[in-house]
Amino acid sequence: MYGTSAMPDADPVDVAIAMAHNALVGASREPELNAMASQLLARALDFAVQGVSLAWGYPVAVSKVQRHFESVMAAHVPSAVADVIRSVWNASGTPSDLDLNAMVSACDAVVDYLESLTKAPRPSGLPRQPDLPSMGWEALSPADQDLLLTVRQRTQELCADARVILVGSRATGLSRQDSDYDLLIVVRDDIEPDVRADLMDAVYSTVKAAGAEPDHHYVTEGTWQNPGSGSRILVEDAKRSGIEVPGP
Repeated sequence: MYGTSAMPDADPVDVAIAMAHNALVGASREPELNAMASQLLARALDFAVQGVSLAWGYPVAVSKVQRHFESVMAAHVPSAVADVIRSVWNASGTPSDLDLNAMVSACDAVVDYLESLTKAPRPSGLPRQPDLPSMGWEALSPADQDLLLTVRQRTQELCADARVILVGSRATGLSRQDSDYDLLIVVRDDIEPDVRADLMDAVYSTVKAAGAEPDHHYVTEGTWQNPGSGSRILVEDAKRSGIEVPGP
């Protein structure tokens, strides 16, 4: 599974770009431009667009980047880049007679360009994310509370002092029935990588078992207290409008 939860501790922008490159490598290893290769190319662009979104101040889940690209980002990239991104997304999961190496090279160039945008100044004229307050734990539905308490229990079975914070639309009351559960997991600085991976897998499987889609990330306590440039957006958003799952 390609997901940021499996990556080493790093700023989310760097993680997204690394996952884009990983997906490109996966596509290049396919024998031809088959369904898996086209899906991996689309996934690479998903992650690269997410990286730019994060760098520009939009904590957008991977599952929502295509809509965000059209509404916000497309106007700020060259039309040729936007055309490649759209064509790869439209062909995701579909075999093609096109040359695989040529498609990987084209997507690699797009990912490199998008990576350069993460290091450049934010374009002027972009709409700002609204500062939406948390609606609070008590305002969540009993079903949401039960699921989040189960997630906290599962994480603390693996790391006793792990914290679970609900962020995004479900925390601000703007969610739809099919909205993801955007979760930020705060873990201790010295957590072992294998324990961290098991913890993130537990979060994923717990939310999926409830019939919902997770979009989960982690930060260490040190990053929570002093976030770097890439993680600052997520951490500040969680502190401003997140809902921390209460302990017993």
